[in-house]
Amino acid sequence: MAKWNLDFYQDEDGYSDGDIETEILELLKSGKQPNDILKEDDRWAMFYHLSPLRQNVLSWYPFNPESSLLEIGAGCGALTGLFCKKVKTVTAVELTKRRSAINFQRNQSCDNLELLTGNFNNMVFDKPFDMIVLNGVLEYAGSFTEGEDPYCSFLQKIRSLLAPQGVLLIAIENRLGLKYFNGVVEDHTSALFSGLNEYPGVDFVKTFSKSELQSLLEKSGYDHYRFYYPFPDYKFPDTILTDETINTMGYNYGNSISGYNHDRLVFFDENKMIDTLQHEKILDRFANSFIVEVGCNALPKAESDLKYVKYSNKRRNEFQISTIISSEEGKWRVEKKPLTEKAWPHLKKMIKSGLKTENQLFRHLTVVEKDQSITMPYLQLPTLEEMLKTYIDQGNQKQFDERLDQLLAFIGQNGEMIRYGDDPGFINVFGEDPFNAPALCKKNTNIDYILGNIFYDEADRHYWIIDYEWVFDFAVPVKFITWRSLFYFFIHNPEIEKFYDFKTFLMKGDISEEDHQAFLKWDYHFGQQYVAGDNQTSRYLKKTYNENGMLTDFLSDEPYEAELYGDDGTGFTEARKQILSDYVTQNTFEIKISLDALRKKWQVPIETLRFDPCAYPCTITDLKCTLDGKQFTGLESNGLYLGDGEWHFPEKDPQILFKNLKKTNHRIGIKGSLQKITPAQRIEGYHQQLQTARQVLGQSKDMAQKWQRRYAQTQRTLDEIKNSTVWKLSKPLRKGMDKLKKDHE
Repeated sequence: MAKWNLDFYQDEDGYSDGDIETEILELLKSGKQPNDILKEDDRWAMFYHLSPLRQNVLSWYPFNPESSLLEIGAGCGALTGLFCKKVKTVTAVELTKRRSAINFQRNQSCDNLELLTGNFNNMVFDKPFDMIVLNGVLEYAGSFTEGEDPYCSFLQKIRSLLAPQGVLLIAIENRLGLKYFNGVVEDHTSALFSGLNEYPGVDFVKTFSKSELQSLLEKSGYDHYRFYYPFPDYKFPDTILTDETINTMGYNYGNSISGYNHDRLVFFDENKMIDTLQHEKILDRFANSFIVEVGCNALPKAESDLKYVKYSNKRRNEFQISTIISSEEGKWRVEKKPLTEKAWPHLKKMIKSGLKTENQLFRHLTVVEKDQSITMPYLQLPTLEEMLKTYIDQGNQKQFDERLDQLLAFIGQNGEMIRYGDDPGFINVFGEDPFNAPALCKKNTNIDYILGNIFYDEADRHYWIIDYEWVFDFAVPVKFITWRSLFYFFIHNPEIEKFYDFKTFLMKGDISEEDHQAFLKWDYHFGQQYVAGDNQTSRYLKKTYNENGMLTDFLSDEPYEAELYGDDGTGFTEARKQILSDYVTQNTFEIKISLDALRKKWQVPIETLRFDPCAYPCTITDLKCTLDGKQFTGLESNGLYLGDGEWHFPEKDPQILFKNLKKTNHRIGIKGSLQKITPAQRIEGYHQQLQTARQVLGQSKDMAQKWQRRYAQTQRTLDEIKNSTVWKLSKPLRKGMDKLKKDHE
């Protein structure tokens, strides 16, 4: 059983996420497992402390199983259990007692664990450690270490505790992380651009750029270090890149660009910027986080040289695997390992699938079983996706079409007409089939012909297919397999619009809009229901607000163009529009409209007028709307009323509506001041709309509870009546009255 040492504890419990930590402790004490808790609670602190994705940061590292490890800043034990499985002894230090209690509750069955609670700088250790881990700790050294340069002093103390051939592992954010340029708040201050501006007014935390971190390590006495680059960051990484792959292997954020702890803004396409930084060979300087392997003397040499790690553990247990690229004696290889016991059959199935070669042009790469994993050669060849992107850049549509047509012909070969939609296997994986008709299908075929998984060997003039996780024995329509290849290429490479729009591109596979809508649902069911299953990761993702268009509008010098539209009951049209630019001066407007004149001009009865003051998000103040000089009370709009004549329009195309004008033959006046809104004002508008929605929801819930109580009271009264003696004695009389009533009818 684990040991918990409180000898160094001095009531230093300042750093905390609050009472939620007490909740976590009580839940764990009640016997609930972290995954069960995450299924029921969507708060950030729960996810941060309990998510198994936290272990991705170092679960790939080749720990020496005979080593002793010191974990500083162990928190609630997100990584402690991992270390206990990997090394001989673990000493976990944590400042606060409550977090130590959570860690102990989670890992008390680990006989090789000792927990120490208290300030690390006050602790005394009787022997050096083979490994020391600082996971999200170094940045706080200034708040718990004294000295002119607390970060250097802290690292020097760490150095004194390392064995001569010991290793220090540091995980920390990059002050110049790309996400911080693109609308993500700084992780520790929750402020935009805080780290980029070198933390003005902040003294409790500090992160470093790559060169700053290198200088700090060397100043602290560490001459040997190796950088790794976790994406999207070190807290919840799904990919680990190295200096050899950071600028060569593609990375696509997918949903993870949203992040888990804060809503975020987006100013530019981050995936496109990654491509650019890789092309310039400088992505390592802008990685969002670093993992640094540090040695006092020389770094340990592993049996194989790690190049790349990819985790697929946002899936059901039976599909959770890792993909590792490494080199041994100069030869690169790919290894796939199960992350759970249930995932091994899934991987083993790839061996059988990989032995199948469908034709001489497209071949599956052979897979070999090795020590509860599968391996295959690493292909240093261009992918079909890369080739097609090159053709787009060159404007070579003929070559583009020839290559793509080769793939589409391969996917469609040897198909047969089959009624597939009522097959239980198909329904389980893809959901219901809306067509309910036979289609050209294939059995025992790979559905995942994503172009990034297909490599071209120019020497032998054939393609290698490297990924065949998803081979099913039931019939799958050829059109759906084709759609996945085309769809994923298009959404990841929008530059293809130089050749094709989306609809025309899908028609290369004879895929109609009806097909597309059905396939979207199938693909969603496959990804979210079948593959991810009950994985709760996506429910923690926050919102993103793409501000690129809004900022462009805000900085635009184009003049405002106010417009007026009329509706006779059939809707607003361009035929009934009047430009009002002459009425707008220096962001103010004063408009007087004769309804009779408009009706004569448009030759229709006007029931509703719509005033569009501009085409941009804006704020209107001192708005006064009159009918024959009197305040108009039937005003409606698509904005948010803030009071005192002020309206907030956070979206483009603000509109003010005057309804029920059918019998009105008078003049309407509109007067006010208009300003484009800043990004901060737009966000505040969203916030107020959210608060209003929450108030309405709260009122609705209160009303629902009120009626539920009334219903329950009525039901109790009815039950009392039905159980009363009078009711039972009157039963014959009531039956007789019912019979007389029916006879009368």
